[in-house]
Amino acid sequence: MTTDQATKFVDILTHGHPYNDVDAIVQEYSRLLDNETWFNAKIGVDAPGLWYVYSNECYIFIYPGQVTVRCDREGTFSSGVEVSRTITSVGDCELTFQLFKSMTMEDSQEDE
Repeated sequence: MTTDQATKFVDILTHGHPYNDVDAIVQEYSRLLDNETWFNAKIGVDAPGLWYVYSNECYIFIYPGQVTVRCDREGTFSSGVEVSRTITSVGDCELTFQLFKSMTMEDSQEDE
């Protein structure tokens, strides 16, 4: 067993799930993005260990065991909204991804 495998195993024993590991969360968001045929978002790394998903001035920042969804767009219902959520399952990743997608697709309030 490698050191990385041992660390992941200890995380699972300690937290009861593998999502305290940033790589596990990144892998799940990558899978969700791969399954989207029309949604244009990018996943990247800003600094060692600081991963994010980006589209249309909205972000998902990925931390060990937690993500923050933030909308930097102006003139939309979600302008300035920032939501943090603990990630303990695939369902948590899917829920935050749906929130992220809805933020990116909002029309400007001025268009209404």
